[in-house]
Amino acid sequence: MIVALKNTVGQLGAPFQKPTADLFTRLYQATGEPPVFVKIDGSVPLDGRLFSRIVRAIQARKEIYFNYEVYSPYRVRTEPYRVVHFEGFWYVVARDKTSGVIKQYALDKIKNFKTLGKCFKWVPLDLDRTLEESANIWFSETRHIEVLVEVDSSCAHYFKRRKMFPTQEIRPNSGDTILISPVAYL
Repeated sequence: MIVALKNTVGQLGAPFQKPTADLFTRLYQATGEPPVFVKIDGSVPLDGRLFSRIVRAIQARKEIYFNYEVYSPYRVRTEPYRVVHFEGFWYVVARDKTSGVIKQYALDKIKNFKTLGKCFKWVPLDLDRTLEESANIWFSETRHIEVLVEVDSSCAHYFKRRKMFPTQEIRPNSGDTILISPVAYL
């Protein structure tokens, strides 16, 4: 557990790493030779200052404005709801003020960040559930296509031991297969 926590805090960057480094190092050394190895994939480096500014904007329910640099930079004005970490990348999940759609913006692609004076009233009630049920960051507000996967019985135990997808359900089936549904919503 100490190894996993130390690795996780290390990925959060200097604002989180510095205050806890000494504590985790002392705890880690107290275990002697660690009997457990935990592999946590590295994250894209996190700009701690930007992270803190976005978190403060979310807490104050203030709209934000930034340039988003993907293929060619463009301006974005949003209502920020959550900062999330998926598969080594940090994102802000926010409602785009132009389209009204909830989108995901990679923090490492945000430039010229500004907190605006305009407040927003609410965060979607089901946002945390949507994030919890998402296999990755590429989710949408509406889920309308169910994917059904037929798994051979020789592999079924992997799906029965732990969920491979957040919304996975095992459905009864006859024969040598099990049905997994819904594994994803598109």
